[in-house]
Amino acid sequence: MDQMADKHEPPPRRTSAIIWCCLICGHATAQSPPSPALEQSYYIDLDVASGTFSQWRYNDIGPLNNLHGILRVPRLRKDPKWRPTFTIFLKSDTKQPSSNELGLQISASDAKSPLKMQLVGSVAGNPIQSIPLATTVAVSEDLKVKMSWSLPPQVIEITVGDSETRTVQVAWAVHSIAVTGSTGQMKIDPLVLAASGP
Repeated sequence: MDQMADKHEPPPRRTSAIIWCCLICGHATAQSPPSPALEQSYYIDLDVASGTFSQWRYNDIGPLNNLHGILRVPRLRKDPKWRPTFTIFLKSDTKQPSSNELGLQISASDAKSPLKMQLVGSVAGNPIQSIPLATTVAVSEDLKVKMSWSLPPQVIEITVGDSETRTVQVAWAVHSIAVTGSTGQMKIDPLVLAASGP
């Protein structure tokens, strides 16, 4: 697994995850989705035991350049070492020696509401300084999430809730998407990936 910017997430170990991925025009597994269509819709449920980690990935996204969805954290678990943490990552080509990533991370420092958010990531494998967000979310509360990216210039725009938006210029192209969870349950229903014109 790529080095994460958040040092509170555990390495992959035992995993208890339920992942359902349904395309509008068919069915795909979490690891090998078919060639991108103009719009694809997924249901993701990462239900992860305390102190463990799970990940859903979509490699080689092709022309897809935005995602939006409704995220909910219905359950937090406790672990003496690892806090509940959930992240949606946009990643560069993972075949490169040192990959890049930028993600929206939601976490609970004491396994209770409200959950705080920040942007995390890495450049050439080195963690960037996190960017805290003002928006918070309660356990079992719906949160709207939107991400879009363009090339060129390489700009990533991330919106949470109805009003908070951050725009980050990067020196790499988005190649894949990863959704990760640790020490709790996160649902995204739906997670819609799409391609839009310039």
